[in-house]
Amino acid sequence: MTNKITFLPSGITFDAKPGMTVLEAAVEAGLYIDAPCGGNGICEHCKVGLVTPEGEKTVLACQTDVEEGMTVRLAEAEEHRILETGYESEFTVNSALSRDGSGAVFFGKTLLGSLDKQKRLCAMAFDIGTTTVVGYLLDVETGDTLSTVSMLNPQSKFGADVIARANYAIQNGGEILANTIRQALSSLIIEASGEAGINREQIYLVTVVGNTCMHHLLLGIPTNTLVLAPYKPVTVDALQLNAGEYGVHANESAVLLVLPNISGFVGADTVGGILSSNIDREEPMTLLVDIGTNGEMVLGNKHRLCSCSTAAGPAFEGALISVGMRGAKGAIDHADFSDGKVNVSVIGGVEAVGVCGSGLIDIIAQLVVNGIVDESGRIVSKDELSDEKARKLAENVGEKDGTKVFWLTKNVCITQKDVREVQLAKAAIASGIELLMRRLGVTTKDVERVMLAGAFGNYMSPKSACAIGLIPKELESKIIPIGNAAGQGSKMAALSKSEYLRSIDIGRKTEYMELAGMPEFNDVFMENIEF
Repeated sequence: MTNKITFLPSGITFDAKPGMTVLEAAVEAGLYIDAPCGGNGICEHCKVGLVTPEGEKTVLACQTDVEEGMTVRLAEAEEHRILETGYESEFTVNSALSRDGSGAVFFGKTLLGSLDKQKRLCAMAFDIGTTTVVGYLLDVETGDTLSTVSMLNPQSKFGADVIARANYAIQNGGEILANTIRQALSSLIIEASGEAGINREQIYLVTVVGNTCMHHLLLGIPTNTLVLAPYKPVTVDALQLNAGEYGVHANESAVLLVLPNISGFVGADTVGGILSSNIDREEPMTLLVDIGTNGEMVLGNKHRLCSCSTAAGPAFEGALISVGMRGAKGAIDHADFSDGKVNVSVIGGVEAVGVCGSGLIDIIAQLVVNGIVDESGRIVSKDELSDEKARKLAENVGEKDGTKVFWLTKNVCITQKDVREVQLAKAAIASGIELLMRRLGVTTKDVERVMLAGAFGNYMSPKSACAIGLIPKELESKIIPIGNAAGQGSKMAALSKSEYLRSIDIGRKTEYMELAGMPEFNDVFMENIEF
């Protein structure tokens, strides 16, 4: 016996098994509902409209069981701001994918097929992020990027962070997550091919970078070793596979090249970032930071590289924040409280409906700088302040649902809990940076460059990041946003066999520092909690 549910506005119906929630039914039906907490009822982002004879009421999809004849309305899909460009270092185009004068196509010395000499020989390079997926269609003979495509990672309906997805795979089997990302890659290949005016049969090589969890989920590798002691990946090796056998549809003989991981929580995306930033070849002591749902950091130079990962959580991606959202229309992406006024920038120039990561950092920084949030992270009241400008700003302090809040607009506010979430996330990143410097025996004076990779690092204000202690203030002038460095690394591996081999060397020689096993971590973390 099943219960029929209808999803609006698509009109799609689905026969749900008894006990299924609306979220589970939507996932099974191939529909998207934002559920950063993985359906645990914590984030309250999976709100849907339950249609009843009395009207429509809002419920949480993860907490509502499907009943026979139920109709629910899903939120309309939003257009998100996805970072596609990145730091481009110079390298020689000399792909392992090539063809001879007769048109025979080879990967190394292996014959893959043939292609008319008048048609472009292509590769597809992917960066599979926890939140977004970006793909680059490349001409491997000229090095030209023919098309760039992107989408939200559809696995996010199973949870916002790697831990939630790994646990989902353990509890429900990893096949559904594997199929979800494989279908996504295939659809992006079709989209990119259409934009460039080529046939996907011309794509004989697919390269992939991603964090270790995304890597395991794509390849159908069990994730239990990532979330259970001793937190080791099943494999860290670079892999050469047949793309079609893993549900990634390009040419039927296409090679799937997966770059190496470093550890359970520092993956091929970090290897790609090191590759494209060249820090493994250069003398300056460099800190490479990718701040996302999982904060990966690398410190070093051509003599030594050391990495770590911190459980920053998804706060910087908008999850677990009361009004948090990804970088889409209606999100506050920057803020300034000069002259005692709350000034916000909103993506799309519309009325604010929430706050994305870069806006969150600006807001917390402004609250701290103006004394509205004290060193401990507490939102203070107007009568606790003496400065006139601060007192004027504090008029925006109020209460909502029994907790202190700061109103940014008439509909959007930051709560005390939101401030605490940022404290935890920024303390995790700051602690990782401090302990990396200790491991290499350097100080902030020795660090010559700070390269911020990823979307959050690209849009985030360095000044705000340093104001809240996310990054040491002494490093503010040394910060360089380098965009989607992981994606650039994936492109380099597709276009140059020597760069691909270099990625293998990077994976082998980059040390990994396990923060959870360091007795001093808790003390350093607590020191970094305060603003």
